[in-house]
Amino acid sequence: LPLGKLSLGSDPATLTFVSPTNDNLLGAFNQIYVTQSSEAEAQTNNQNVVLAGALPEKALVHIRHVLFSIGNTPNKIGFALGLRQETDELQRHAQFLNDALQAGDFRLVKVHAEHIANIIDGSGAQDLNGDGKVQNPGDGFGLLQNGAQDGYIKGMIDHAKLAADAPDATDAIKLHAGHVQIAGENTRLRIQDIHDRALKIAAAAGIADTQQ
Repeated sequence: LPLGKLSLGSDPATLTFVSPTNDNLLGAFNQIYVTQSSEAEAQTNNQNVVLAGALPEKALVHIRHVLFSIGNTPNKIGFALGLRQETDELQRHAQFLNDALQAGDFRLVKVHAEHIANIIDGSGAQDLNGDGKVQNPGDGFGLLQNGAQDGYIKGMIDHAKLAADAPDATDAIKLHAGHVQIAGENTRLRIQDIHDRALKIAAAAGIADTQQ
């Protein structure tokens, strides 16, 4: 995939490429070449290579599980991508809950408390507001571990560690995999706190009990 002409006007030389179809290049490619050729020649071959680099094969398997795709999630989405998707949804329903609280609508407060808890719980979703329906606006995989599912946070942490432990992992991979694990654990603690608060709201007897 030709990425364009490398600009030599800066130190270091730079190139910015954005896929016009928003493809995740990490899923399809593992190497990069710098060639000395015309742009037309670069469309058809990678001859005259002056620099080349490749991501380490064994570590890349787990990096892709975090940042691209893995088979056991909904739509085979990577753990970090699923985490971002589901926390965005979680934030939307936290805002909905707050709006309902400001409007004094206790029924809706409890509905969105259920939504928040169930996004986090995945397969463990429950009818927390007692309306006879289990409502989960998430994708069902969960943010925290639930049943046989690791949830996005644990999946991300575990596969970052697997990438770092791979025999061909570079120092940079080990460093950033450590950062991912720390960020993941911080996220887990925050999500658990949000979950516990949502359960208290869902169990509240009146809107005044939900204020705190």
